[in-house]
Amino acid sequence: MEQSRRAHLKDKLDMAEGLMAADHQQSNRLVFKMIELSSTPIIRFQIFNELLGELRNYAFDHYTREESFMEMCDYPRMAEHQAAHKQHLVQLSKVSEAVRKCDQPAVNQLMLSIFDSWQKHRIDQDKKLSDYIYALNQPQDGYLTGL
Repeated sequence: MEQSRRAHLKDKLDMAEGLMAADHQQSNRLVFKMIELSSTPIIRFQIFNELLGELRNYAFDHYTREESFMEMCDYPRMAEHQAAHKQHLVQLSKVSEAVRKCDQPAVNQLMLSIFDSWQKHRIDQDKKLSDYIYALNQPQDGYLTGL
């Protein structure tokens, strides 16, 4: 990536990393609340469904924002990262189905699965993106090594 473009992106990419960290904290809070709610035998499905809607909106907004940052910096693993985002939305659809059926054990198991897979995504996919953004902010001779 040319030096002038890299310099232009630096502030936006720094902001991107801050936004992603704040987004991840918000999603953790929501998922933890939902796991707690779904772990009781008598789940309050109305409250849970409201949180599910909030989590779905969060996920959509976060993925849209994150994917725009990937486009901005020509992230080479964007397709792989987007595929993971689509899979997360499928997981949320499965939770919606279990809520519609009032299936507390399935809701709880799905929420635990979501927490696990989203954490793995952050450790793997988001770390790769963060490393790529970090490398873009480092003075180099026009290319990234090891990516």
